Amino acid sequence: MRPSTALAPLLCCTIAVHAQSPTQQRLHAESGAARPWPADILGNSNATYCPLVPVQEQRFEIEFIEIAPCPIVSDHVFYIWMYGSIWRDRAINLTEEILANATLTIKFNITYVDGAFDSFKPLTIPMAPTALSRWNHIDIRNMTGAHKERMVLGGNDVVSDGVILRQWVVAGNWTMEFDARVPDGRCLFDFSLTQWMDGDFDPRGAEDSSWLAKAFGSGSGLPSSDVPRELNNATYGKTPAKDQLFTIEFLDVAPFPIVSGELYYVYLYANFWPQWTPGLSEADLAKATLSITFSIIYADGSQDHSKPWTIPLESKMLDRFRHIGIRNETGHATDHMSLRANDIAADGYVPKQFVVSRNWTMEFDARLPDGTCLFDFAMTQWVNGNLQRHV
Repeated sequence: MRPSTALAPLLCCTIAVHAQSPTQQRLHAESGAARPWPADILGNSNATYCPLVPVQEQRFEIEFIEIAPCPIVSDHVFYIWMYGSIWRDRAINLTEEILANATLTIKFNITYVDGAFDSFKPLTIPMAPTALSRWNHIDIRNMTGAHKERMVLGGNDVVSDGVILRQWVVAGNWTMEFDARVPDGRCLFDFSLTQWMDGDFDPRGAEDSSWLAKAFGSGSGLPSSDVPRELNNATYGKTPAKDQLFTIEFLDVAPFPIVSGELYYVYLYANFWPQWTPGLSEADLAKATLSITFSIIYADGSQDHSKPWTIPLESKMLDRFRHIGIRNETGHATDHMSLRANDIAADGYVPKQFVVSRNWTMEFDARLPDGTCLFDFAMTQWVNGNLQRHV
C-alpha cells in the first residue's frame, strides 16, 4: 500500500481556494461601497431577512448562513454558522467599544400540527460568546478564525452549536428570529429561520415557559436517552481504550454521514479523570499534538494512505473555512485542553472537486510529547466527490 499523491489535494487544498490574503482582508474590512445590498441569505438554512428592519439598515452584511444538519434533528447535535462583515463605510460611528455592548434577542414561535399558533417570551442576551447551557453555545471568530469576546469591524463568524432535547420540544414548524442591536438601537442583523422539529412535549397547558429553556439543555446533565452517541460510526484506533487518558463520553457528527460541499460539524466530549491521570498537568496538555491520517479503499479493492498530518492540539483556524475549537468544563473557549472535561469541536467543508467517491477512513491520534496517548479513534464515511482516480 503506497502513500498516495491523490490524497494530497484533500490535505493541502481543502478550502484554500477561498482563503484571502491579508491585503484582501483589510479591503474586505474597510469598504463595502462597491457591493450591492443582498436580497437573499445564501446557504443551506432557509434563513430570510425579517421585514421590520430593511436589509439596507442592518450593519452586519450576511454572506451566508449554514446549518448542519438541515433541518435540525432533535436529540442530536446541530451547528449554525453565520459569516458576514461590518463594513467600515457602512458603519459610521460604530466602534468595537459599542459592539462590545451589543445584545441578541431570540424569539420563538410555533405552528402546531393542527394549525394552532403560539409565540413565546423573547430571550435577550449579550451579543458575545456564551454557554447558554452545558450543551448549547454561541461563539464569535474574526477573519483569521481567532476567538473574540465581541463582534469586530470587518469579517465575523457567529457560530452556535447545541442539542434540542426531544422530551421538551413539541412537534411543529418552529420559527426562530435573531435580532442583534447596539445600545442606541441600530440593528446589526435581523433574520429568521423556520424548521420542522420533532418532539414529545406539548406546552399548551404548561404553567410557564421554563420548558423552553429545558429544551435547550438548561440545568441538565449529559443529554438523556442516546444523545448524541450513535451518529458517528467511530471506533477506537490502534491504541486500546484503556491506554488512552482522555475518556470519551460521546462523539457526534452533523450531518451524518458527512456530505461533500456542505458544512459539517464534529463534536467530541470527554474527561480527564484525576484518579486515572495522576501527574498530568495543563502545561503538558498545552504541548499536545494531533495527527490526522486519511485512507481510502477503491472499487477494485486497492488502498491509499496519506502520511500523517500533525498539528498542535489547540484552538486554531486550519484555513478560512475549517477550524478546531476547544472548550473547558464550563463550556467556555480555551486555547488548549484543560484538566477534567473538554469539548473538542471541528467545523468545515469537504470540497467535492478534490475528493474521490468512496469510503474514507479518518484517524485522529492525540499525544503528549513523551508519546502518551490522549485519544485515538477512527471514523469511516462514504464521501461523494468529482475527482477521478489516476493510476
